[in-house]
Amino acid sequence: MKTTDPFPAYIQYVQGHGESDTVDAHGDMEPWITIAPCAVYMISYLTNNYVYINGSFERMVGVPWARINDRRYWSREDAIHPADKEILQRHVIANNMSFFSIIPREQHSEYLIRNTYRVRTKNGGLRMVLQESFFIQSTPDRKPLMALGFITDITELKTDATMIWEILHEGKVVRSERYIPSAQYPELTKRQIEIMLLFCRGFTIRQAAFALNRSERTIKGTREEIYRRTGSHCIADLMNYARKHDVL
Repeated sequence: MKTTDPFPAYIQYVQGHGESDTVDAHGDMEPWITIAPCAVYMISYLTNNYVYINGSFERMVGVPWARINDRRYWSREDAIHPADKEILQRHVIANNMSFFSIIPREQHSEYLIRNTYRVRTKNGGLRMVLQESFFIQSTPDRKPLMALGFITDITELKTDATMIWEILHEGKVVRSERYIPSAQYPELTKRQIEIMLLFCRGFTIRQAAFALNRSERTIKGTREEIYRRTGSHCIADLMNYARKHDVL
């Protein structure tokens, strides 16, 4: 199988071990990879298994790496937050396939895919993670075969559940989408959810109006409707509502 730059050494390593093999976090990869603070992984889409994953993800979620590599772990509803998993399956994967279907396969590795979602820890908590990856092997018809990626815990930096999907080329964002797990909020519309999350992040009416290109009167009226629908009387009540629905 023909390989492409810029990761020939990694691809040769993978091919030397076989695509269905999983390498322990204490294997013979380069030292910086095994001790990196973020999770470093290599996944084969032929087998849908991790060819390599270091120990950081195990420390992040408290689940042994061997279990992480089991397909059944990711098929469980609670491994990834159900609302986030639905968005990943319905939108993010489709976005990636659509975008790369028109990019020459020899250029696939030049693009960085970045997205966020929540994973469940062994103790039942949720951690917000940032996943960044490259496709390092693709078929002649431009479908990904293998990816090298990094997963970083950003729970302390991102306090809401809005999901981000971006594709970058040479450091510049060329495609971007934002998704709100609206299934968690049957009482609210998508726009109301977006405004509620701004208020929970400390935005004033004027700041929210500027961010959304709406009038202050519209934002104020929407806030009152959000209060009515959620049974809230102040921002503190809204924050409690958002926490109850796993977004803060």
